[in-house]
Amino acid sequence: MVPKIAVVGAGPGGCMLARLLHQHAIPCTIFEGEQSVDYRSQGGTLDLRTHTGLQAMKEAGLFSAFQEHARYDGESLLVCDKNRRAWVKRSSRELGEKQMLVEAPEIDRAVLRQILLESVPDGVVRWDMKLERVDTDLSLHFDNGVVERGFDLIVGADGAFSKTRQFFSSERPFYTGLGGYQMYIPAAAERAPEVYKYVFYITVPSVNTLYEVY
Repeated sequence: MVPKIAVVGAGPGGCMLARLLHQHAIPCTIFEGEQSVDYRSQGGTLDLRTHTGLQAMKEAGLFSAFQEHARYDGESLLVCDKNRRAWVKRSSRELGEKQMLVEAPEIDRAVLRQILLESVPDGVVRWDMKLERVDTDLSLHFDNGVVERGFDLIVGADGAFSKTRQFFSSERPFYTGLGGYQMYIPAAAERAPEVYKYVFYITVPSVNTLYEVY
């Protein structure tokens, strides 16, 4: 008997699960609150690690597609304070002319999701289905009045405030009082030479962009 599976959220996690299930001929339905794949910006980039994200891409048979879009220079990271004291430092590793994918190559979130969506059958994602609640009988109630029932498994892939969280913990996410800020200056050497000289910087080849300034 094939289980009836619902996945809440069409982000990288939900789409990756759908791809892995599809490889084993196990169907699922992803319910996504956004109206379409390009409804909004998907934010910045993701670092994929050797034994987690990169391994998942390999298991999904999508590692070659990932390599076409990955930025290997994204493995480098330097975070320092206003006194230029380095708190986090990570350098990319090189092997001959190619960098080893052993740390955290970056890929744009939108590109990653597109790779994953193209690897599953059409119609797997039901857009514009914003979930309001999940009842104990595993029925899904959406803000458009639709109720979906009969699921054997519901997977919450909709972030820290997931509607499925109540079944595992009564704790709610809260702000710790700590925050981080990030900025970037295109063509920093020409547009902001004093800042360029002052801070530690990472440059993107041929773009001359200053970023990761804390």
